[in-house]
Amino acid sequence: MKSKVHQGLQIFQRGTKAISRLINVLLLVMFLLIGLQRFTPVFSEYSLKTILTGSMQDTMPQGSLILVKEIATDKLSAGDVISFRSSGETVTHRIKQVSTKKGERTFITQGDANAYADQMPVSEEAVLGQVIFGVPKIGSWLLRLKQPQGMLALLLALWTLYLGESLIDQIIEVINKKSEDDNYENA
Repeated sequence: MKSKVHQGLQIFQRGTKAISRLINVLLLVMFLLIGLQRFTPVFSEYSLKTILTGSMQDTMPQGSLILVKEIATDKLSAGDVISFRSSGETVTHRIKQVSTKKGERTFITQGDANAYADQMPVSEEAVLGQVIFGVPKIGSWLLRLKQPQGMLALLLALWTLYLGESLIDQIIEVINKKSEDDNYENA
């Protein structure tokens, strides 16, 4: 009969192996997406951005990861969420109104959580693309991982997980060997 400690170690072992597999799959997917975006023209029209402020809090909380697709500006209309360049920064707001003057389209935008529309209209040249979807909180994690401390923390966590998994494997092997020895002696 297995001891409770042995059973607990086996459960922990299965858990660490599952977490390890999940991390490996996520890293593989991340590297594939980066590679596809860099080397495949189909994906070059997409970019990932992180919402840094609370101006879109109602629909895209601060720290959300968003997927932005390049789009012809004549296809944009009121209600669409776009990312655009403004004063050297990337901003993501909803189009409130589209205007055309002398053949030039401009967009009046407003953050969903802002009380007023943005003061400066957005020109067609400033539009980076339309937001396709967003995932809350993932963007802040990716921003942390881009920092040297975040990468170091990830590597240390993966190394600790690997060492823990190896240690558990060795402990279970010793317990199984002891169990076999006990059974042999009792026979």
